Amino acid sequence: MADDDETRVAAEFRVEMQRIAVPPPEPAPASHRTLPVEIATWMIEDDWFPVPDLGDTIELPLLFSEVTSVGGECACDDVVTVDAWADEDASLPGGVDRGAGPRWPTILRGDGWTAEWSASRPVAGHVRVTGRLRYEPDIFGTGRFPPTRGAVRRIRLCGDGEEVDVAGLRPPFPASWSGGVRRRVWRAHVILDLDDATAPQPRESRPGWQRGFAVSPATSVDGRESTVALWRLDDELPVLWRVDPAGGTSDSVPLPVKIGDIQTRLPGVLTAHNGGCQVSLTGGRRLLVTGGGPGSEVQVNEVADPPALREDPEGGKRPQEVVVAPESWGGWGVGRYGPTQARLPETPVSAYTGPVRTGVLELGRVSAQGDITWITPHEISGPSACPGVLATDDVVMTWKDNALQYLDRNLQVTGEGHLPDDICSENMEFATAGPWLAVQSLHVATSQAGEVTKDRRLYLLDPLTMEAEFSAPCTWQVQVQADGRDTVWLADGDLRCVTCDGDGGWTARTVWREQESTE
Repeated sequence: MADDDETRVAAEFRVEMQRIAVPPPEPAPASHRTLPVEIATWMIEDDWFPVPDLGDTIELPLLFSEVTSVGGECACDDVVTVDAWADEDASLPGGVDRGAGPRWPTILRGDGWTAEWSASRPVAGHVRVTGRLRYEPDIFGTGRFPPTRGAVRRIRLCGDGEEVDVAGLRPPFPASWSGGVRRRVWRAHVILDLDDATAPQPRESRPGWQRGFAVSPATSVDGRESTVALWRLDDELPVLWRVDPAGGTSDSVPLPVKIGDIQTRLPGVLTAHNGGCQVSLTGGRRLLVTGGGPGSEVQVNEVADPPALREDPEGGKRPQEVVVAPESWGGWGVGRYGPTQARLPETPVSAYTGPVRTGVLELGRVSAQGDITWITPHEISGPSACPGVLATDDVVMTWKDNALQYLDRNLQVTGEGHLPDDICSENMEFATAGPWLAVQSLHVATSQAGEVTKDRRLYLLDPLTMEAEFSAPCTWQVQVQADGRDTVWLADGDLRCVTCDGDGGWTARTVWREQESTE
């Protein structure tokens, strides 16, 4: 029976492979530089990238693996000998034993290509090495070296004894199985033509939503507030954009910091602050940006925060979270969380937000004079989406053990609040906006017919009563800014202003749409 399954599965797999096969293309001209690249098909299935057709130009981050003997796993296993310039990758530790002997991170720069190489020995300068080049998405965007750009000259699928040329990479890939016998495609082999690639388009700095947004009053020349300004950051570069929603125009402001100085915590890097906006930098630093209206230049200044918020205090780590304490308190509230264990909950809970985390949440105060005092350690022993410290305009809280706990100025617990059951879900995100606790909750339901529906909503709750004052459908990237209790700004591709009516209802209007902008 096992032999019959083996024969049948192999035959079905062969038929499926032949069904998508195409004749091999013409080879590249002898004068062209070509490069064979191996791509694991599970990476394509997981990320849906790359999915090129023959002739497409693509960019791939490459990893080089040295081989000491030629003899691939299949006929299309491409082993090449290359000449390149080797440089130590100083951004990674060298000489580290990762289970296969010491390794030295190295960057290989060949004729039209670049690859990372975990070498078994220190190397530098001109080298001639033999091995395979593989697509490695984990090194994409690290900035250590550029991806390799080329036109797709040939694509072959290889798996379990079958190899065919195909016209493009499109999952799902052929597979066949019965019982314990399975045949599938494991690898794609792509030939890149480095001389046939289309010219790359220069990257243009454009504002995005990933790092937050800010809306501030725009003051006219005569001093009257006539409109608002929308601030957004470039998703990668330290460039700030000031958008005029009324006119639809944008002006860019280069920030005087390095690319790596902008915080990568998303969103919330850009927030409204004191009539302008605030940009969070690494190391706890902040930039305050103001002005930019008619007849006014944009002013960029670093905020002079106490060193305790920016540097590693003596005998401890820099606070992970910093919130501005209510005005009557003065100073700041700080927190840092250290997990010790994670496990699944033993009994279901109405607002399951992940595994049970056991750890310690430390809370402290930083005075207006800059002195930091760690006051209260809190044991965490339940499911918690974000064990940490939160602050609205009037209330300082922690969200832990699936509940809000209210704190006094000494950071002692004075009470507790729970989310309403109709808001709770297995996927929630928490933030604060002005006087509100902002909760995104994703509800997933499956009908008897097996159809899955997803309802993501944004709720603004009074943190003391835990009543939802506002709710609306939202997308996963929605961000919120509240100006008091009567005005809320929502950004999720468009900018909407939601205002509270006298009878407690809310009215929304779209202030600005993405496609309306002009650069």
